[in-house]
Amino acid sequence: MAIRVLHVIGSLGCGGAQVVLKHLVENMDSNEVESYVYPLRCGQIQISIKGTVITRPYRNYDPRKFWTILRLCRDYDIDILVAHLSKPIIACLLASFFCRAKLIVYEHGPVFDKGLQYTLYRAALKLLWRRVAVFIAVSDYMSAYLSRKIGIERGRIRVLHNAVEFGVFDPEQVSAKSVREQLGISDSDVVVGYVGRLDHLKGPDLLIRAAAYLLEQSGKYLFLLVGDGSLRNRLKKSAQRLGISERVRFLGFCDNVPEIMASFDIGVVPSRLESFGITCLELMRMRIPIVSSGAGGMAEYITDGQTGLLLKENTPEEICKSIARLASDEQLRRRLTEGGSRLVEEFTVEKYVEATRKIYCEVLGNTENIRFNIKAHDRIARRYEKIHDEIFNDIEQARLRDALREAAKAIKSGRANLRALDVGCGSGNLTRHLIDSGLFTVSADVSENFLRLIEQNFSKTGLSKTLRLNGRDLANIDDCTFDIAAAYSVLHHVPDYPLLVREMCRVVKPGGIVYLDHEANETRYRKSKEYVDFLRAAVPKGQLLEKYLRLVLSFRFYINFIKKRLNPRYVSEGDIHVWPDDRVEWQKVEQLLRAQDFEIILKRDYLVYRGSYSRAVYELYKHKCADTTMLVARKK
Repeated sequence: MAIRVLHVIGSLGCGGAQVVLKHLVENMDSNEVESYVYPLRCGQIQISIKGTVITRPYRNYDPRKFWTILRLCRDYDIDILVAHLSKPIIACLLASFFCRAKLIVYEHGPVFDKGLQYTLYRAALKLLWRRVAVFIAVSDYMSAYLSRKIGIERGRIRVLHNAVEFGVFDPEQVSAKSVREQLGISDSDVVVGYVGRLDHLKGPDLLIRAAAYLLEQSGKYLFLLVGDGSLRNRLKKSAQRLGISERVRFLGFCDNVPEIMASFDIGVVPSRLESFGITCLELMRMRIPIVSSGAGGMAEYITDGQTGLLLKENTPEEICKSIARLASDEQLRRRLTEGGSRLVEEFTVEKYVEATRKIYCEVLGNTENIRFNIKAHDRIARRYEKIHDEIFNDIEQARLRDALREAAKAIKSGRANLRALDVGCGSGNLTRHLIDSGLFTVSADVSENFLRLIEQNFSKTGLSKTLRLNGRDLANIDDCTFDIAAAYSVLHHVPDYPLLVREMCRVVKPGGIVYLDHEANETRYRKSKEYVDFLRAAVPKGQLLEKYLRLVLSFRFYINFIKKRLNPRYVSEGDIHVWPDDRVEWQKVEQLLRAQDFEIILKRDYLVYRGSYSRAVYELYKHKCADTTMLVARKK
């Protein structure tokens, strides 16, 4: 089952965040991740993304944009909400209170920016960062800043360096000579290039002043500035005032950046602050030697004299000296070009996308929730059977015994020495029946206290073994090990239950079966008339009133109420469930099983019996409605 991801971004205008988004949407395997994009502003789209882009014709600051995020999360059943840039991040932080989707924040650099908007953004992060499952920082520098200045736990931050799209930035596909001819650049010109926004943080003003110093020494230098921004007019006036306007060209926004880069002899990145500095890597990929300030994240991958020249000080004078040094030293240019080409091989889109996919899986298999579940089940282990009267009663136990016997007849992996895996064994409900049927049973669980109970109760049978699980998968079990892998009332406790089902498929032998039982079905959610009538009749009103008063008068009721408001996945049992209503999507489970080369042998809906029900009413309705499902699938 694919992970459904909604990316929320300010716009699809030209920018680094938009390029990252394009990489993720277009290169992620759609069988594993379904990506949707919602730009808050739907004006001119400068970056085209091949994928599902959802636009709404709302003006700036229209509150309907916020409600659209919630509706999209509901309509597309979004698993992960990914926010890019300041305004979308603020909107998604607020949306996280009202939807079940996990929130990932991509911090591309706006946390450094100045102005009221960014001050509010930093304040929102400081206040609400705990709503975020994972922050993705583009550099160690950014990670340290988020931890030190915003107060975010280091364990919640993942560093993921940006990537270069090799198919776009390919020096073999571009003729530098023809590009220079098109731009009217002579062979004698030394072209110094700049690519980026024309704003204060990027430092183009420093390059203009350095250009004046260089052109005083020699008229061979020609400066090309690619990009647009708030400083463009001021920079043009500065070039005119300094008398260098004829040797400084402002090309504005260009959609053929790699071609223009190919015309450079030297690339300059004079940023005062840079979260990562993807332009450096793009220049390296185009085999252009670079001069860099090394500010922020750039110093993490540029080695002075090997992959680039790092400025001792980010001043016009130092920029001038470094450019002049590169222009006069062919051996140095060759060394930097070769070193940069080797370095950039580490920053591929494929590696970036795969690292992001792993983060998605990590978020859905949330370690914090797993730890919470382990703690909760360790606490209730010894009284588990008293708590769950819907399991430990004679009607359900008889049904389970008969269902397992029927399922065992479908096994075609062999008839002797059958081995069973009880996934999420709890106190041993399935284990007991499997051992009684003569199967050697490995009882697996995340709770040590549950495993101790298993050892105490079944070790003397000679058919029992215990195994500690990590709460996410069955990584410590080899392929094709068991004849039956069974899970009873388990899937709704697992953050990524489709992954667990796939893992159960993996560890089963050909001809073996996967047995899934005691998970709610659609009837429980849709509340058919027969089911509602049953619920009303099954529990006497006096008993309901007594139960309600007991709840309201208990301190635990109010504690659970508060915890539920803080986390909609919390249930009064004390643990975290997969959905607010434990919703396991059976249709998608069947699709997943078939995709793993399994055939559905048996699927049965039944009405679960609880100790509080009237047995006579239950017997009357058990053939009229059902609220729980059991499924058996065999590996081909």
